[in-house]
Amino acid sequence: GGSLTNLIGLYTAKTAKGIRAKNVESSVIYTTHQSHHSIIKALRVIGLDESILRYVAMDDNFKMSVRDLEAQIASDKKSGLNPFLVIANAGSTDVGAVDPLDHIADITKRENLWLHVDAAYGGFFILTEHGKEALKGIEAADSVILDPHKGMFLPYGSGIVMVKEAKYLLEANSYEAGYMQDTHEWHQEMSPTELSPEMSRNF
Repeated sequence: GGSLTNLIGLYTAKTAKGIRAKNVESSVIYTTHQSHHSIIKALRVIGLDESILRYVAMDDNFKMSVRDLEAQIASDKKSGLNPFLVIANAGSTDVGAVDPLDHIADITKRENLWLHVDAAYGGFFILTEHGKEALKGIEAADSVILDPHKGMFLPYGSGIVMVKEAKYLLEANSYEAGYMQDTHEWHQEMSPTELSPEMSRNF
């Protein structure tokens, strides 16, 4: 579900943005207090708990303040820090808050930050007219996660992570091993074992 897909998306962001031990303590992540606890857990698991985590102010509807996000990024860059990741909500678990994704995407594109959108709870509302308007800008995200066991009422254990550039998923998860030699000649599609931390799992 969302816990593993958040981990995959965030680890992909870490890899794509070149965050290593030498620069992890000066690298900055931005989110709000509406983030699901699996986000914080994933950051810890992938070694980003020593990064600087900024909780951006929210408006009266629990949405991330674009003005505060811009100001904080500018301040951090001026201080010589390395802003690299914004984690936005598309339907927070607590109150269903949807951050202003289109405006956040404009900022992350301009400032060259990775945009990860947690749409586990609200993403499937994009199938409705109201949802399309509310989630405007989600298509600009670098990674998005969805939980079919929420919006689609499917069994637990199902989760979706979408990454705009598949090469970053491969860089974060692919590997070489002697016992996998038979797969080296298979090029018809990408193997799920090279796109996530998992290897053997039922569909």
